[in-house]
Amino acid sequence: MSKLETIYKVLSLKQLSVDQLDEYYCDLFSSRGDNPIKRIKRRLLQDKTGELHCLLAGFAGCGKSTELNKMQKELENDFFVLNISIQDELDPVNFNYTDLIILIMQRLFEYANDNNLHIVPSLLENIKNWTTSEEISKVKEFSNDFETSIGAEAGFSIPLLSKFFTTLKNVTKLNYSAKKTINEVVEHKLADLLSLCNDLIREISHALLTNNKGLLIIVEDTDKLNIEIASKLFHIHSSVFTSLRTNMIFTYPIALKCSHISNIINGAFDSNVYELPMVKVYHKNGTENAEGINDLIELIKKRDVYDCIESEDLLVKFIQSSGGCIRDLFRMIIDAADYALDDDLEIIEEKHFNKAFIKLKRSYKETIAEKIKEDGSVISANDYYEALEKLNKSTIKQLDNSEVDLDLRHNLSILGYNGEGWYDVHPVVKEILKEREIERESEI
Repeated sequence: MSKLETIYKVLSLKQLSVDQLDEYYCDLFSSRGDNPIKRIKRRLLQDKTGELHCLLAGFAGCGKSTELNKMQKELENDFFVLNISIQDELDPVNFNYTDLIILIMQRLFEYANDNNLHIVPSLLENIKNWTTSEEISKVKEFSNDFETSIGAEAGFSIPLLSKFFTTLKNVTKLNYSAKKTINEVVEHKLADLLSLCNDLIREISHALLTNNKGLLIIVEDTDKLNIEIASKLFHIHSSVFTSLRTNMIFTYPIALKCSHISNIINGAFDSNVYELPMVKVYHKNGTENAEGINDLIELIKKRDVYDCIESEDLLVKFIQSSGGCIRDLFRMIIDAADYALDDDLEIIEEKHFNKAFIKLKRSYKETIAEKIKEDGSVISANDYYEALEKLNKSTIKQLDNSEVDLDLRHNLSILGYNGEGWYDVHPVVKEILKEREIERESEI
C-alpha cells in the first residue's frame, strides 16, 4: 500500500482514540486562543465524587472529542471515565432523551459486570422489580432476547440485568416501530429508573473510591443532533440529567450556546458553558494568522502525510480553505488523495486540490436550502444567503443570533473564533457568494 493510500486512515474523520494520542496528537491551544479543557480538569479534580454537570460547546469538527479523549487519558489515575457516543451507540436521527438513560444504565452494568463489582442484593432486586413491572414487561414482545433477562427464572444477577438493558438499548436503536412504545413505557417509569440509576452510581462510585478514583460520564455527539432535538434534550429535559449524582460532561451545540434559551440551559447545568475555539487561520480583518496556519501544518506533519502534498504552499491552500475547521481540512486532503490516485499519481497536485475544493463547496451549497419549521413556517434559501452576505461584508464580524444565524452556525457555513468572539463566513461559502454575485451581474 502506497503512502498516499494510507491517508484515509491517518486523517480519519473520527476523533483520535486514547491509544492514538501519543502518535498523532498535536497541541493547537496556542492558535485556538483558549484552553477550556484545563479549567474542566481543575473543576473535576477539586471533587472526584462531585456532581459537576458541564457543557462543552464548539463548532462541529473543531476537535472536541479528541481533546476529551486526551483529558480522559490524563485523568486515568483519578477517574473511571464512561465515554458514551450517541452517534455510535444510539439512533441520532430519532433520538429520545430516555434512550440516553437506558444507555447509561447499560454501560454502568457493563462496567460492574466486567470488573466483578459487588452490588448490594437489595439494589439488584429493586432494579429487577423495575424490569418486571407490568408496564416494562410490555416491551417483551419486541425481542425474544428479553425472555432470558427478565423472565421469572432469570433471577437478578448483574450479567442478566446488563443483558436486559443492552437488549432494551438495541431494540430502541434498530426497531423504529418499537421505539415509540418503549420510550412511552420507560418515560412513565422514568422517576423510578432515575432513582435506581443514582443508586447504581453510588455503588460503583463507592467501589471506585477504594482506589481513590471518581466516576466521570462523558456524553458525546449531542452537538451533532438535529438542533430541535438537542434543544429538547438540554432545555426541556435538562433536569433528568442534572439529577444524576455524578460528574458529567456533555458536548453541546454551538447554536444553542448563542440562542435565546441559553441562559435557561446554563442555569440548569454548570453556569459556565465551556467553549473549544476554532483554530484561527485568519484575523478578523481578513489577513492570514501565521500561527494558526503553522500549527495546522505541524498537525499534518504529525500525521505523516506532509510529503504526499506537492508543496507547502499547496498545503497552505488546503488550510486556508478549511477556515480552521479540522474536519474540513481532512476531508479535502482525503478527497484530493483519491483524485491523485485516480490519476495513478503518488502526490497531490493543485488540480486535485481544486477538485476537492469544488466537492466541498458543492456539499456546503446543498446545506444552504429552504427549511420548513415544525410550525409550518419557512426559512428560504435566500434568507440564509442574505445573512451570509451581510456577515461577509461586515467589518465588526458580529451576529444578531437570529434563527437564521444559528442554523448557519450549526451547519458550519459560519465559523466562530476566539478573542473578541467574532464570526466569519466559511472560506468555501465565500466562494459560493462570489459566484452568486457574478451570476447577478451577468443578468443585469
